[in-house]
Amino acid sequence: MRRTLLVLSGLLAAGVLLVGCAGPLGLTQGYVSEDLARNSMSLPLGASDRSMTLTLCAGKALDVGTVTVRPDGANLCVEYATANGWALFESHLAVACSVDEIPQTKKGNPKLGQFSYKVTHTPGTTSHVYVVPLEPFVSAGLDLVVLAAHAEVHLADRDGVLIQEEGAWAEGTSFPGANWAMFFEFSLPSCSDLEWALHTTTNEGKRLHEISMVSATDGWASGDRGHIYHYDGGRWVLHSQMPQKSTLQTIEMVTATDGWAGGDERRFYHYDGTSWTLHTEIGGSAVRGIDMLSESSGWAVCYGGHIYYYDGVSWTLHTSTSEGTQLYAVDMVAADDGWAVGYGGRIYHYDGSTWTLHTDTPCDWFLALEMVSATEGWTVGQSGKIFHYDGTSWTLHTTTVERENLYKISMVSESDGWIVGEGGVIYRYDGANWSLHTQTPEGSRLAGIEMLSGCEGWIVGSAGRIYHGSP
Repeated sequence: MRRTLLVLSGLLAAGVLLVGCAGPLGLTQGYVSEDLARNSMSLPLGASDRSMTLTLCAGKALDVGTVTVRPDGANLCVEYATANGWALFESHLAVACSVDEIPQTKKGNPKLGQFSYKVTHTPGTTSHVYVVPLEPFVSAGLDLVVLAAHAEVHLADRDGVLIQEEGAWAEGTSFPGANWAMFFEFSLPSCSDLEWALHTTTNEGKRLHEISMVSATDGWASGDRGHIYHYDGGRWVLHSQMPQKSTLQTIEMVTATDGWAGGDERRFYHYDGTSWTLHTEIGGSAVRGIDMLSESSGWAVCYGGHIYYYDGVSWTLHTSTSEGTQLYAVDMVAADDGWAVGYGGRIYHYDGSTWTLHTDTPCDWFLALEMVSATEGWTVGQSGKIFHYDGTSWTLHTTTVERENLYKISMVSESDGWIVGEGGVIYRYDGANWSLHTQTPEGSRLAGIEMLSGCEGWIVGSAGRIYHGSP
């Protein structure tokens, strides 16, 4: 079967414009080869609880295939599939907030030439997938979108001689015009319906410690034995193994072409857009957390209470805490406002010049920290303890019923956040309470989480397991 894939991003491109509820939505059309398409998506589209399959009707009553719509993370996938010897010659797709926003003549007939998604296919093509970003529609607060899926289909004999050609539409409701063109509605997934499922188990099967996503189609994960994995929008694959085979506890991407990972012996590894290489080796305790403000400014914390600063050229020791606290995480709100947490339940604050002990809690240790703003933050750690910062003080907010150790937190907003921990526990915050959302059947230690939005996220953990969350 020949298959093509059209990927659309949210960047403005000349000549391609979809008018949306919140105003014009710029969409860039990019063609991806057949081989790359197979590697970058789970194709063919499979049936799911939220998918919709409609008959592709030609000449009003002739069944020439199907159109299947399903959500896939941050995107909506629309697949055309012909049958009974029919092939795609052209396809046109409109996706809008309402039927009125689909390009039409004054008499209510659709203007195919103005549909935002369109392709002239290679002869013999029997399947084609459009990938439509959902973010503009979700941001507009929509519960459903309206689609019009059209195709020009050809039927040829064994020698390739054209026998018949027809216009075809996915079955639905008729446009107000005189022709038989049709549109249909599709209910969008709700972020409240987000579910987690095992996406990948790496071939190496080693523990993964942290994940950093650049975008929905570009991500990195670090783990034991110096392993660094890359996600290309479809698959997680081993990208590099550092020759020192350090345990890489932390990874932080600044951009798609600039990133850092930290390991044993205070080793700092740098990514330059092509390869990961050892940048700095100081020796001694391990690097446990890195947070970059920009490509030329960042902070790292280590065992022994050591805090390092990166100035765009080198990593240098800025502070060693007087307590010698093993530090596990750092998060910068701004260049003059940052926090670090670690062993003994200690929480340190940076005011633009000095790191000082801010709070000494009764918690044995904190492993993760996430600041939402200068006046809102969270830290988690031992035995299910979750502490909250209100702009003045850190106080115990919740002790989970399961009392599992908690390893990482990712906040989408002040009212939406996620925590992962020992035993495969995954907690969600609703703006008031933290509650157990799910527990993975494998019971894996879940060590890293990064939410791309309230509707999509990734988790990494023991045995090389990587989980994906989407509605």
